[in-house]
Amino acid sequence: MFKVCGTRLPHPRGNRSLKSKQRRDAKKFILLNSFNDVILAEKVSRTDHRTVLTYLGTKYDMVFPEVAMSVERGEVLVDSRGNGSFQKVTK
Repeated sequence: MFKVCGTRLPHPRGNRSLKSKQRRDAKKFILLNSFNDVILAEKVSRTDHRTVLTYLGTKYDMVFPEVAMSVERGEVLVDSRGNGSFQKVTK
């Protein structure tokens, strides 16, 4: 067995950048306000780009416009077949 030294991670993480915090909050906001279709096993967006920018503007003083993902209302975000806009892997 080995001993656990305290509760801290062995590799301390630095401060996150403001842009990455905003990107994470935008994705979280989009997924929380999406429709979960149980029959088709997909999440469909109920928000658009402007709503995400408005939400980030209320939470942060300065908003990076490129952080708010270009999401349209009715767009499939997560799909069981891997065709959702949040699942696409760019090469």
